[in-house]
Amino acid sequence: MPSLSSLTITTTSSGRPRWKMHFSPMALKSSSKEPSHAHPRNYPWEKSTLNSCNGGVSIEWIFSASSKARIMQLCLEFQTAKKGVGFMLEYILRIKTISDNLAAIGEPIKDRDHILQFLGGLGPEYNSIVASLTTREDDFSLHSVHNILLMHEQRLNHQHTPPTDLYFAVHMAAIPNSVSPHTFSNSHSWYHPRPLH
Repeated sequence: MPSLSSLTITTTSSGRPRWKMHFSPMALKSSSKEPSHAHPRNYPWEKSTLNSCNGGVSIEWIFSASSKARIMQLCLEFQTAKKGVGFMLEYILRIKTISDNLAAIGEPIKDRDHILQFLGGLGPEYNSIVASLTTREDDFSLHSVHNILLMHEQRLNHQHTPPTDLYFAVHMAAIPNSVSPHTFSNSHSWYHPRPLH
């Protein structure tokens, strides 16, 4: 018998949920005296207390407790999320996934709260843009905040990238002009192998 945590809810060809068919004879006690075939959608467990065999713990309570725990877990993940050293897009997707999961279980997050939590999880390299965004008087969408931060990350990466072209330019400037290419190949002190193209 499958456990409740791994139970897949599917329907039979008549539209009756399979898990209710499976647990109905074993775990559910009907409080109704009406026959279950009186109405095609009138199942005895719909009017019952839904007690399980092990001490009267209701199935509703089990699902309710697990969904409350899931809400708390997702809220904690949302409130403690930080960008860290990863890419901005990864951070955006992580926060969006948590927010979407909360919305799917009936706990949607307002865009304003989403934006504030999102900005709060950024590191000090984003302080200038966070200050700029939080002091604006007009409302802005979550999408526009994402775009602004992605552009800011691109600019930060561009500014912190070592200029490789400059290294080669300095290296080439140090080679004397009077030396011919044949001298390079014959002299061990100035030998620089040419790249093969």
